[in-house]
Amino acid sequence: MPYGVEEIYGIRSSGKYGGLKPLYHEMYRMYANKVDTSELRPKKVITEDSNAGYQFFASVCNETGIKCVSAAGKSNVCSELLKCKDEDVVVIVDSAAFGSEIEKALKVIGQSKHVVLYLPESFEWLILVSDVLNDKEVRTMSEQWETYIESSQYFSWERFFTDLLIKKSRGSYLEYNKKNLNKTYLSAAIKRKILKQVKWWKET
Repeated sequence: MPYGVEEIYGIRSSGKYGGLKPLYHEMYRMYANKVDTSELRPKKVITEDSNAGYQFFASVCNETGIKCVSAAGKSNVCSELLKCKDEDVVVIVDSAAFGSEIEKALKVIGQSKHVVLYLPESFEWLILVSDVLNDKEVRTMSEQWETYIESSQYFSWERFFTDLLIKKSRGSYLEYNKKNLNKTYLSAAIKRKILKQVKWWKET
């Protein structure tokens, strides 16, 4: 069952009152909860999927001389990581559906000081929050996504974001296809807007 990384909580039972605390954060090395990305210059980028998200980052990486490979699925991320030696690597996975793999991935990442894990909700989420659609309703929804998702209709957050993007872009020059990325998303202006949401990315 797909579930998000941020939906995993630790149970605190000490003290008078118990409670829940999120275990994972958006981006970090294994040995720290937060990463200073000001000096981050990856030599390699690994994406979880082989569809639109990979196609986008492969294009961007190709322009900057960074190697980009697809793990072809979240269950293959660890095996792809094991192929990396001492090169600086950024791993991009969909936080919205990577919960079942996060513990295993962090065990592998913990063996290296050269790997940073980047966890956007999904590639479709990145597009939506970048405001390339210039859609007032999407801007409003992005302030409180949980108000709009219907769990009986969507099996995961990832599917919700994908469905929303497809519906909102249908019939426009930005029409989205998850399997084959619309080339419009690779135009300089739109690419820049999306990458602005990727805090560690440095333009060259």
